[in-house]
Amino acid sequence: MSAAQHQALVLGSVSFVAFVFFLCFLLPSKRTKFSVFAACNLLFVALVFGAVALVDLSGGRAEIMVAVMMELPVVLIVAWVCLALAGGLPDLPGNLPAEPVARRPWLRAVLGSAPLILLLSVGLATAVGLVWPSPALRVYAPAPPQFVVLKALIMAPEWFYSGLAAVVFVMAGRAPGLKRRFYFKNLAFSVGMGCIALIAVESTVFAGLRVWLSGGNRGAILEILNTVEACLAITCILAFAAGLSLRYTPAVATTLLHRLQTGWLRAQEQFESLEWQAVSTVAADRLTHASDAVVEACR
Repeated sequence: MSAAQHQALVLGSVSFVAFVFFLCFLLPSKRTKFSVFAACNLLFVALVFGAVALVDLSGGRAEIMVAVMMELPVVLIVAWVCLALAGGLPDLPGNLPAEPVARRPWLRAVLGSAPLILLLSVGLATAVGLVWPSPALRVYAPAPPQFVVLKALIMAPEWFYSGLAAVVFVMAGRAPGLKRRFYFKNLAFSVGMGCIALIAVESTVFAGLRVWLSGGNRGAILEILNTVEACLAITCILAFAAGLSLRYTPAVATTLLHRLQTGWLRAQEQFESLEWQAVSTVAADRLTHASDAVVEACR
């Protein structure tokens, strides 16, 4: 198993565990279009990485298509998050721009352009890769200069929008009067988007080193960067899972703690209702006996 296949196996396993967690704990509580999209995205990531880990798809234009498919879920996540921060999701009721974005129309316009710019960059990168094929999956093999162009076309917009979203989440988390739960929610999403921005930078540097770096230390440096990228990807998945479980909006997800608390409150209400019914029944019996006694006395 090559280094790329080993990395894909690790990331695919983590993605599948996150999908199972989402399916068992988060999706049943609130089934929305976003929750279904998130679950399908995690499953798609797990399947793509699993296919790369189990099947050797290296060589020719097929290698480029697989590499682009591995980047597509991340691009979709960044586009969705930016569009949500800009308040541009009409399918979600009550989706308003984030507080820092609502006060800055230019920021809302920039975030709203993320889906178009990101998808155009993926299309251009795919065209470059198909015209000039390169070893995109053979991570330690030397690469031609056009491979850097392919990576930069995807990673530059991805870095910009994910970094901008991370900053917006930090700004939203510092809003006065914010509950602690929403503070940690924004912090988790900021960490997740920050990890995506760092992965974009690391991936571009990695591509450049594959083209221009040579010498005995080349393999060791690339292995270190590859390990760093895997750690950042795992941290990103865990941060998003934590953020979703903290319930950002009622239409997006439900807190596990909130579910437990709600179940306890319902049980407590049922108990108090039964207790009140018992008290009411005793009081009614006493009132009935008293009224019978009054009727007898009046006779």
